[in-house]
Amino acid sequence: MYQNIKLFAGIGSEEMHGLLDCISAYKKSYKRGEFLLLAGDKVASIGIVISGAVNVVKESITGDRRIMMTAEENDIFAESAAAAEVLHSPVSVIAKQDCTILFVPIDRLLFTCGNSCDYHNRLIHNLVAILASKNLFLNQKIDYLSAKNTREKIAKFLGDFISIKKSTTVTLPYNRNDLAEYLGVDRSVLSRELSKLKKEGILDFDKNTFTILKPETLAALYS
Repeated sequence: MYQNIKLFAGIGSEEMHGLLDCISAYKKSYKRGEFLLLAGDKVASIGIVISGAVNVVKESITGDRRIMMTAEENDIFAESAAAAEVLHSPVSVIAKQDCTILFVPIDRLLFTCGNSCDYHNRLIHNLVAILASKNLFLNQKIDYLSAKNTREKIAKFLGDFISIKKSTTVTLPYNRNDLAEYLGVDRSVLSRELSKLKKEGILDFDKNTFTILKPETLAALYS
């Protein structure tokens, strides 16, 4: 059940039981809407989604909430804050759905145990690769937020998404509310722009499944 988790890449299934014991990994389950982590908490563990999904959110002093990322099955969250030994988390983590999370204490992951297990070098290598990938992701997020209008934000986001998935039909991990929060726009403005793009024949959509009908036209909106 752990073979698709990037943190455990290169580690055989027969080794997993010993590895999980060595790094003191443990599971917890949460109901939809329940907080896994509150802004201001100390981050001592990396979270891995075994089932369900969570939203990593940032809240302003006025109570406005923005989704920074969504972590689904096999995804990892809180790794940057844990590795940096952040005393006060700048974000909260909320269960988007009922979920089960595997927590890995960062001190058990980064420092080799007395048995000198071979696992740790592999885990540290995998963690560095994950952190580098997340850094690229955050740069993309900044690019979306810096777009001059909602149409350009939508175009940039969908353009990147179809490029990653290598398909002009993609299913987003966000509903309309979540997508509006992620892009930092009002939901009604987002819905209006999506309807305009559909009417213009640039894209089509059904709930959170989108088909890009004119990729070149979409790309021209943010080039």
